[in-house]
Amino acid sequence: MKKVIVLLITYFASFPLWAFQAEGYIVSCSYKYNCLELTSIDIQENILPIIPKNKATRKALQRLSPGDFLSGLATINSKYHHLQLKSIDYVGLQKMIGLWEDPINQTMYNFYTPTVGYKCRKPCQKNIDLFHYQIAPLEKTKSWLIIFIQSNVQSGEMRFLKANTIKISIPEKAQTRTFFLLKKINPYGGESHEL
Repeated sequence: MKKVIVLLITYFASFPLWAFQAEGYIVSCSYKYNCLELTSIDIQENILPIIPKNKATRKALQRLSPGDFLSGLATINSKYHHLQLKSIDYVGLQKMIGLWEDPINQTMYNFYTPTVGYKCRKPCQKNIDLFHYQIAPLEKTKSWLIIFIQSNVQSGEMRFLKANTIKISIPEKAQTRTFFLLKKINPYGGESHEL
C-alpha cells in the first residue's frame, strides 16, 4: 500500500498543479524560446525554460528579447523543469526604457521601468506627471497595445517604426490622436535617461 501511495505522489508531482501569475525577465538560455527569471515566486531554481501553451502565446513570446519583462498565467512542470506559459497579460520592453520626445506637442516621456514612467511639457522643471503603463502584443500584427494609467485610462496602438521612433495612436471620442516619440540620445554616448 505504501508503495502505491509513493508511486501516485511521484506520478502526480510531475504534473503542474496550479496556475499562477508568473512575472520576471526574459533571459537567454539554450532553449528555443528563451527562459524566464521569475520574480513573482520564491523557488530555488528561478530561471526556467518557457514552453508556450498555444500558438498565440508562442507568437507573442517570439517578439520578446532578453531583458524584457513578462507577466502571464503559467504553471511549473517540476518533472521536466520548465514553465508552461498559458497566456501573456502584459510585457515591458527593454527598448522602451529611456527618454523619448514628442517634438510636435513639446512633451518628454521617460519610461524608466518596464511599467512606470513620467511625462512633462518642455522645459521639464515642474508639472511632472507620473504614469503607469502596460504593453501587450496584438495578434496578427507587429503592433502592441499600450495602456496609460493615470487619473484616467487611455489605450491605443503602438508600433516601432525604427529603433528610435514610436508611433502611438489613441482613439478618442471624435478622432484618433496620433503622436510620434523620438528616442533621445545622450551626446556623450548611449541613450539619455534624464529629463
